[in-house]
Amino acid sequence: MEPVEYDDDDCATTTVRLEDDYFDDKKSRILESSITMNVLSLDKVLQKAGGFGRFQIYMSVVFSLSFISGSILAYSSTYLIQDPAYLCIKTPGSDYESCTKDEACEIGSWKIDWYDPNSLDNWINEFNLNCAPPKKTSLLSSMYYCGYAFGCLFIPRITDKIGRRFPLMLCMIFQFPLYMALLFSKTVELNTALCFFLGVTCVGRYNGCFINISEFVHTNYKNHVSTLLLIQDSITTIFVAAYYEFSKNWLYLQIFGVAISGLSIIGLWFIPETPEYLYSYHKFSQCKYICNYIAWFNGRELSQTYSFDLEHQLKEINFSIITAGSDYQKSREIDYELSRSTKIKNSLKTGIREFMKDKVLVKNLVVNVLLWMVTICTYNIITIHSNYFPGDQYKSDIVGACVELPAYILGEVIYEKVTGKKLFFFSYMFAAIAGSLMLTNQGNIEMIASYSARFGISITYSGIYLSNEVFPVLYSSTTFGVCNFFAGITGLITYETILKLEDQVQICIMIILCMAGGVIAIFLKE
Repeated sequence: MEPVEYDDDDCATTTVRLEDDYFDDKKSRILESSITMNVLSLDKVLQKAGGFGRFQIYMSVVFSLSFISGSILAYSSTYLIQDPAYLCIKTPGSDYESCTKDEACEIGSWKIDWYDPNSLDNWINEFNLNCAPPKKTSLLSSMYYCGYAFGCLFIPRITDKIGRRFPLMLCMIFQFPLYMALLFSKTVELNTALCFFLGVTCVGRYNGCFINISEFVHTNYKNHVSTLLLIQDSITTIFVAAYYEFSKNWLYLQIFGVAISGLSIIGLWFIPETPEYLYSYHKFSQCKYICNYIAWFNGRELSQTYSFDLEHQLKEINFSIITAGSDYQKSREIDYELSRSTKIKNSLKTGIREFMKDKVLVKNLVVNVLLWMVTICTYNIITIHSNYFPGDQYKSDIVGACVELPAYILGEVIYEKVTGKKLFFFSYMFAAIAGSLMLTNQGNIEMIASYSARFGISITYSGIYLSNEVFPVLYSSTTFGVCNFFAGITGLITYETILKLEDQVQICIMIILCMAGGVIAIFLKE
């Protein structure tokens, strides 16, 4: 007979020359193995490996620390370039009195009022930027966004092509010395360059942690662990604001951030490649090895006599093709099994061309990108206007972050109970209505409306993270990266243009965008 090629485990190709008596023995062995071997889904294997056990707790802690390691710097950015309160001698012989920055720079005789809560020992004083052009200070924050947008162009795609673990680990390793160099920098130019490269590494950290943490748990816990990262993010915001409420020195908090970064690298060393990524690429032997490692970590032991459902399906297809080849009357069966095999193999193709052929995926990507842009823009606007709480800016930031915490939890609950499009529609509309009440300029009503709008937008913030599940695992990092690229550009434009407009104009833009977001969400295909 002619040689027959078939695909073995992990997509290796084997060529055999078959004789008629080969099939009798092969059939009996296949039948025997199908009886003795359990066929399990990846979800079922992860449950047998301990469910949400010690390993899942460990990796949740490590990914949470990695996630917030750079966020300590990112959420300190506004405080690091915050102008202090000034005291000036306005007339010769007089005492120091309160004055604006412009007055201080014009008069020349000034000092910082260190008793004022807004006066921090930050980069403004570190690099003598008190009278520098505003563009020079805003560039420090802008370069971080630019670096983030640049990193989104290639890091997420690499994560889908070569694996989850290596890009995350590499970005965390690079982040550590860059972050440490920031502590010893003596020039604003070096700080600006370091902020750009830290923005690049942020992509691997942010994207990597979010994708990784959900691929180590079975389906029931995916949204829970994703929401955990958002909760940690809000807690970091509260922690940073509370720090500057009680301390004026910027350095100690960033030393803590560097320490968290170094600790995260050590923790990540013991976390392997994600089983879901290996399973999706049909690397079943490696996936089983990782599942055994997780089971060992959880104090469990997996049976050696099991096969993944997709693995078993592929073997059945290959065997059907081979056995059908011994009977010339079964050519239709051969064609059918070959088409099944081709379809499964095509699912491994992760090129942009294959993605663009799927109209549903393209449509969902466009919708998700627009939702990300709307949420980021409106979120930046509302955080600037959530300063109605009595007290200083730090207390206001803490209260605002506390509003977000229940919104993230509620967002996950709503997302699981109803469709994502309903979550987006009603949350955006709720935020738009609350934003309309902010235009009344009536004290307490305006304050309540502001926090209500922030609550609604925070729910959509949770939704844009969870809605990435509409994409296949082999594209999930790429699509998440594309969305974050446009979100980074939107954040930069918002910071440089919209937030410099009149307050009422900003609120009107937020209301219009929220209404547009509700309409856009209707087109999300789930």
